[in-house]
Amino acid sequence: MIFIIIIFFTFKSYWDIPKNIDLYQIIDNDEYQALLFLLALPKSTVMAPSRISTALYATSRHEPVGTYFFYGDRSACELFFSSEDCRERQEILDRYEVKYVLSESKIDCGWDLIYDKKDYIYKVR
Repeated sequence: MIFIIIIFFTFKSYWDIPKNIDLYQIIDNDEYQALLFLLALPKSTVMAPSRISTALYATSRHEPVGTYFFYGDRSACELFFSSEDCRERQEILDRYEVKYVLSESKIDCGWDLIYDKKDYIYKVR
């Protein structure tokens, strides 16, 4: 009987997730659709915002330049998306041998726009 009570109280709150550690959504459906579009393209390195890059490999099998945690060079992503200078952006892309850029806003640097729904995907020359 004591064993049953111990087991009961051990697992009583097993399914109750506290709000401070509740699951969160990394990407929205529009970003997921953009990543699915990348899935059909040849595998390569993709420049994307760090938040989206976290889901990039798992969804599209493309390598991100950097994610928030654990992988790559997040500072390169931040520099790329904060810069307005196309030459500086191209140097970053060349350094990491990037083939595609996924952006939440339009970028006018002469790359080929291949996806233009809520997010934008460019093929780098």
